[in-house]
Order: sequence, then C-alpha cells, then structure tokens
Amino acid sequence: MRLPARLPRCIASVVLATLATGCGTYKTISTAEAGTAKVMSGTRLDTMAMQGAEPPGGKFKTAPPAHPAIDLPFSFALDVLILPLTIPAVLYEAAFVPKTR
Repeated sequence: MRLPARLPRCIASVVLATLATGCGTYKTISTAEAGTAKVMSGTRLDTMAMQGAEPPGGKFKTAPPAHPAIDLPFSFALDVLILPLTIPAVLYEAAFVPKTR
C-alpha cells in the first residue's frame, strides 16, 4: 500500500507547528517547582487552555502553547513516556519536601 504523496508533508507540518508553538509538557516540567503540577502536566495545561479555564492556584508556572489542540496529542505521548519519572518525584515531594505556605 502506497502512502499519498502529501502525507509526509502533512505530518512534517504538524510536527513543526507543534515544535514552533512549544510543547506543553516540556514547558511545565522545565519550570516545575515544589507544589506545581508534574504528573500529566502538559496534557492538563493543554486541556485547560482549550476550555479557557485558568489553572487553579498557580499550578503551572508557564503559559499554555499557542495552539493547544495541536500540541495535545504530543504532550499526552510525552507525559505518558515520563510517568516513571514524574510519579516518584511527586511522591518524594509529598513525603519529604516541607510545604512552603
């Protein structure tokens, strides 16, 4: 089965658009502090941006991507890939890092 000639260009355009607007997961994890959202953070930021909702209590220290609907599947994939890192980080923070409020 041959792929249509336009399919590789379409895929490349979507990937480049996502990279140009910034990945929600990368943005939230790179600015993460104690008390900020970490588990599935990019997906949560994208869905809140698409709903027009403000993140509660400053859970994210970054602005959402310019096109969250395009970024959502890529953020979801990256969030799932880094779950083995973010879950232990949140558990450690909950057990050993004192609350700063």
